[in-house]
Amino acid sequence: MKKRHFSVFIATLSLVWAATLAAYGFVWAVDPYELRSVRPDERLAPHAYPEDVTPRLAPAAAAEGVDIAIIGGSTAMGYTPAMMRRAFPGTQRPINLAYPCATGDDLALILKRLETSRQLKRLIVSLDFTLMWPCVSVASPLDPRYYRPTWYDPAPEFNPTSVELSNIVLRTGVLDIPAWQPRMPDRVDGVNFSPALTTQPAEMAAIAGEVETERSTVTSGAVVSCAAIPALARGIFPAVRRLAARGVKVDLLAPPYSLAFYFYPSSSGEDTATARTLFPRLMAIRRCALAASASIPGVQFHSFDTDLSIVGDLSAYSDVGHIRDYAVYDRILRGIANRGSVVPPGQWNVTESRLKSELAFYSPPRRS
Repeated sequence: MKKRHFSVFIATLSLVWAATLAAYGFVWAVDPYELRSVRPDERLAPHAYPEDVTPRLAPAAAAEGVDIAIIGGSTAMGYTPAMMRRAFPGTQRPINLAYPCATGDDLALILKRLETSRQLKRLIVSLDFTLMWPCVSVASPLDPRYYRPTWYDPAPEFNPTSVELSNIVLRTGVLDIPAWQPRMPDRVDGVNFSPALTTQPAEMAAIAGEVETERSTVTSGAVVSCAAIPALARGIFPAVRRLAARGVKVDLLAPPYSLAFYFYPSSSGEDTATARTLFPRLMAIRRCALAASASIPGVQFHSFDTDLSIVGDLSAYSDVGHIRDYAVYDRILRGIANRGSVVPPGQWNVTESRLKSELAFYSPPRRS
């Protein structure tokens, strides 16, 4: 009897092992994220992907032949494909690959993949604070294994989701599963879902207190050198130069944080920076990116940091660092397209001086 039970156990184990190996081989052969191969008929879903899935999409986006892409952190997530088509007529395959807490190393890996796209015509790189220091409460969701696959990595993860995804990709050609489809509309063109910051009395009171406390010191921090931002020189600009040499237009965007952000960064989840250290670090990212781009034809640096109709209007923000008003996202893309937001080489000091002046006299509005 024991021998029979043992035989059944071995047979069952063998079947499970064989099924697992077959599933592993299936996922490896399908290669749903197109890490090693290009499937001409595969395409991305039209909806926004979950934040932890977006970092995996660059290889498939490059293989699909996107013609305009946006990369960056959470401040760039609000740009929709419809906005991109409106701002840049003729766009066929736009993609927004921004996700929360994207680091400089993340962007370097994504850029390397996007470089393989021969159809890419324009790239917008949002230069968030995570180029200098990481998020604290949430880590970057990018797994470098998606960008350095070994021959035996199937998706590269191997789990029931990868089997389901491979099956759907093989049947429909769409890189999507039901669990990734939004349960409610989100990042839909023209709709504001997050409540305005001005409708949150506790936050508005906290902002007013921080402004008064930090007003005299908010811009007094020591100047930060470009050496403190190795991600620019090491990972981002080598790829930018290669893309520009191919004729790809590259727009470097300084995310338009509200004026209140400089006084109260922790309100936006950035609790490693104080008001006294934040300003010089953000200015360094902008100053150094502009300087590095000056000698590269086809690369432009854009700033809305002193556009008070944006950065001075807290009703357009869900917190001090993130825009909620989709009309503002539209305006920003139009400004990039018509070059109205371009900062000329060597002129960052003019913008920084005006921003300092605005901060010196800034007074947050009362609750609306």
